[in-house]
Amino acid sequence: MRAKFLVLHPSADIDKVVEKANLQGTKNGAFDAVLLLGDVVSTPKTKIDQPTYFTKGPSDSFKDKLSTPSDTSIDIKPNLTLVQPPFSVLTLSSGVKIGYLSGQDFDAEKVTEKLDSITGTIDVLVSYKWPKAIAAREKLILVADSNIDKVVSRLRPRYHFAIGSPTSKFFELAPFKWEDNTTTRFISLGQEGTGEKWFYAFGIDPQMPVAVPDSHLIANPFTTLPPQLHEERKRQLETIDGGSSKRAKAVGPESCFFCLSNPNVEKHMIVSIGKSAYLTTAKGPLPKPTKDIPFPCHAIIIPIDHVSTLRSPKTNVVEDATYLEMNRFRSSVVDALAEKYPSYVLISFEINRADNVHSHVQLLPIHSSLLETFEAELESKTALNNEKFQRNQNLKFDKYTSDSDPQLLDTINNYDHIVFHVFSSPKTIYAARLTDPTKMVDLQFPRRVLAATLKCPKRARWDKCKQNKIQETADCEDYKSFFETHDFTRD
Repeated sequence: MRAKFLVLHPSADIDKVVEKANLQGTKNGAFDAVLLLGDVVSTPKTKIDQPTYFTKGPSDSFKDKLSTPSDTSIDIKPNLTLVQPPFSVLTLSSGVKIGYLSGQDFDAEKVTEKLDSITGTIDVLVSYKWPKAIAAREKLILVADSNIDKVVSRLRPRYHFAIGSPTSKFFELAPFKWEDNTTTRFISLGQEGTGEKWFYAFGIDPQMPVAVPDSHLIANPFTTLPPQLHEERKRQLETIDGGSSKRAKAVGPESCFFCLSNPNVEKHMIVSIGKSAYLTTAKGPLPKPTKDIPFPCHAIIIPIDHVSTLRSPKTNVVEDATYLEMNRFRSSVVDALAEKYPSYVLISFEINRADNVHSHVQLLPIHSSLLETFEAELESKTALNNEKFQRNQNLKFDKYTSDSDPQLLDTINNYDHIVFHVFSSPKTIYAARLTDPTKMVDLQFPRRVLAATLKCPKRARWDKCKQNKIQETADCEDYKSFFETHDFTRD
């Protein structure tokens, strides 16, 4: 019989979350169980309508309850059950088996002992951190615990839920298969109230394995390790090269959405194609149309070759043909903006890293009255990144007024970096070196700064500003008209 589940990552306001879970049960039919991820810090006062399970998070909440002798679980109040750490398996009346791994850290020895006593299939696994194999695949190693890999490989759950950290984002990995044809799906949820998806509903029949077409499967990350983990095991180190929460998976030109050779490239958004680079409008543009500029005017300059960076030990980047043509595109947009909308200033930004999927530079206009606001927001967001988000690389922006400044050239040629070009008079450049590979990079950082500058913080993520194809095509046509007389590729 198919059982229904609701998985939630609650905020500290647990009553609000319970109310929402109760409402979903009323609207969609009662769930066999509600599973809470992360850290539940207090007992809800609201009546709980459906069986709800959680386990110990990073805090010491419910510490007094954990002293109660019990093999698997403790009833905190009607329909609210605390699952005993460090690892316990619940078998529900539907026959579904749920394994709960507790907290950020757990006694790996005790968990191994428990694993040895488990027989049969585990349908759902809940852990706080991600397994290292999946985290390494997504370049998110700081949210991982290698001990979880052993549990997953042993249990091969049909569903695995985690969050990784209190500032988690929603992530769903495509399903993968084990050699016994068991299929696993991994889902990480954001937290309620953050704007990220924080709930996940699904059904499962413990007697019926779900058939997944081979075309929908990916390689099993636990049996096909990325090169970094092979090197790690060879060197017997505890950590691998760090990365960002949003670093993209390694892809080739045929599946890279910035490559013209990809049959699925968004051709309706291309403005102009040169010899080494091309200009396209941005998907999910940051600026909104205004009475001054009636279209978003957010564009991207992209090398035609599938390159992560233009840096090379044998080449001075600023002499590279692709770099020169990308700069020519940018200068032409500056000229077009000065002619058509002289009250506006172009700002370009890029996060240039050797492990990017495809190098690119984004550019958009801001009103000249906002230049001081931009600098203030850059300073504010840098301080926030450095002080609040300890897992991120520290940022220090140096300010330049010349493209030929020796320190700036050294940064461009020899370091991963974040750089803003502000085409005011005089032009100003802000560059920060990324020098700590053990920490992550906030890939939304430049966009957060500009979203705050433009007073539209909700547009900080491109995927929150998606447009349909008709709107994208119209924006591209507007950009072509704006750029037409300055398009050097027409010469």
